[in-house]
Amino acid sequence: MTEGPNRAERRRSQGDEGQPPELFKLPKVFDACPNPKCGSKRRFVAEALKHDVNLEDMGGKIPILFSFEYVYETPQGTVRLIAYGDACYDCGTPYIVEMDKVESKRPPKLHLPPGSGRR
Repeated sequence: MTEGPNRAERRRSQGDEGQPPELFKLPKVFDACPNPKCGSKRRFVAEALKHDVNLEDMGGKIPILFSFEYVYETPQGTVRLIAYGDACYDCGTPYIVEMDKVESKRPPKLHLPPGSGRR
């Protein structure tokens, strides 16, 4: 029975090739209705606010109908997945307009020399 390289050696030789491909990169923006029968690019909130004079003063932000956030902890810090949504103006299907991921690093732990805080 001949033995090839062990598992650790195979992983080192493969490098990043063994990693599964990332599904999609964030931030991601969806600009059309996901309904295959519709495909409209008109969004409900954008159409409702079309004649509002304050629409341009929103700082370049997308007007949205709903949003949600998912927060989870990793060893490197907190990760927030954020999604903004709207509804199709023509068929009424709600869909996500923009998705993003925000990672915050944990602050380094304060290292005090032994005995310095015990007076």
